[in-house]
Amino acid sequence: MCCKVTHRAWSYFPAVPEAVKDISQKWFLQLLLKAPTPDQARRLQLGTLKKLLKQQRIRRIDAPTLQQFRSLLQLLETCDRQIKDDDASANDAQYSDVEILQSVPGLGINTMAVLFSEAEPSLKQRNYSTLRTLSGVAPVTKRSRRKLLVCQRRAVNQLLQDAVYHWAANACLHDARCKQKYKALRQQGKSHGQALRTVGDRLLNVVCAMLRSNSLYQVPHSL
Repeated sequence: MCCKVTHRAWSYFPAVPEAVKDISQKWFLQLLLKAPTPDQARRLQLGTLKKLLKQQRIRRIDAPTLQQFRSLLQLLETCDRQIKDDDASANDAQYSDVEILQSVPGLGINTMAVLFSEAEPSLKQRNYSTLRTLSGVAPVTKRSRRKLLVCQRRAVNQLLQDAVYHWAANACLHDARCKQKYKALRQQGKSHGQALRTVGDRLLNVVCAMLRSNSLYQVPHSL
C-alpha cells in the first residue's frame, strides 16, 4: 500500500519523496486528507500547514518547505492546464484531408481514390489552378485579332478528368446548390458537358478552400 501511495505522490508533487522518507507517516497522511487534489492543495493556507506541523510535532520539515510544495503544485497545475488547452486547440476542428473530402457532396470512394492517386501533390499544396488544369475543367482560350475562341482543354489527365466529371454529375443529383448551378448553365445554352465541367470547377475551388481552412462542407441555408 505504501508503494502505491509513493507512486501517487510522485505524480502529485515529485518533491515530496525527497523530503519525506516514510510517506506513510501520520502527519503526511493528514496533509493528504486535507488536500487530496491539486486544486485543494493550491488553496491551502500557510496557517493551516503550520497548525498541522504543530499538531504532529514535526520540526524537520518546516512550513516554508510545505509552502514550496504548494507552489510546485500550482506550477504543475498550470502546466497541466496549458497542456490540456493546447491539446484541445490542436484537436478542435482538426480534420484530415480524407475527412474533408468525404464531407463534399457527390464525392465517392472511387473518385476520391483517383484524386489522391493522380493529384496528391496538388491537393497537399491546395493548388486549385493545377487541379483545374489537370482535370480539364479549365478551358483553353484562343485569341486572335478578330475573335476570341474558348474551347475544351484536351491535354489533361484522363483519369482525373473522368473522376471530376462523374463527381460533378453525382453532386448535381445530391446537392441543391450544384443542381441549381447546373440548371442555370443549361438555361444559358451551355451543353451538358460544359455545365458539368463548370460545376466540377466550382467543386474543386470549394475543396481547395476547405483544405486551406481545415473545415468540412456545410450545406448552405439559403440558395
